[in-house]
Amino acid sequence: MADEPDTTPIQSRYAEQFAADLKDNREEQEAVSARIAGLEARLTQLKADETWLTGQLASADTQQAPHAGEEVHETAPSTGLTSEDAAKPGSLPTQRQGTTSSKDDAGAAGRSRKRPAAKKATAKRATAEKSTRPLLQDVVLSLLRAHPGEPRTAREIHTAVEGTGRASSHQTTRNTLERLVAKGLVERQRRQGSVMYTALTPVDEVTPPADIAAAPRGADVSESVAAEV
Repeated sequence: MADEPDTTPIQSRYAEQFAADLKDNREEQEAVSARIAGLEARLTQLKADETWLTGQLASADTQQAPHAGEEVHETAPSTGLTSEDAAKPGSLPTQRQGTTSSKDDAGAAGRSRKRPAAKKATAKRATAEKSTRPLLQDVVLSLLRAHPGEPRTAREIHTAVEGTGRASSHQTTRNTLERLVAKGLVERQRRQGSVMYTALTPVDEVTPPADIAAAPRGADVSESVAAEV
């Protein structure tokens, strides 16, 4: 009946489970053994094929060797030399050797002449580019004079120099500004803890007084000043 409890001993249930697992294990062993046997048979066949292919390749190389020798025999008579003479490096006719050597010498001489000429042309182009390129101090001074009376820091001037396409470091730009200060072309000031640079007006750009500008060339300026006094 359905309500009756299961009175099967636990040992019997474990025995049945172990028997089922053992059966599955043996069946899987048989399947694996069959696969291994098939793989071993395939491996044996592959090794046999390898041996046969190696022999065929060796025989093919042996058959090709005489053909190569025949080709050398056929082409050698066209040069008027025997096969033994063709194998010698100095067996060419004297006239042909002289023509080849003269051509090689002429080509080598032409190349040797072209190389110094190319180097000279490159050096001339580099010298011309350097001569046409303005000096860094001229570039810096022109940038400062483009904004008269406006102090600029060294970093601002360096940024402006880079904007012109001129390669320079920040320290090089600062050194150039200091050289301009030493020459009296740029004034250096310290404002709010920063060093500022301002271009000074050149003497030849100072506007002279009207009476001096109107005086004839060669006239004594001191006389006109005395007359006004």
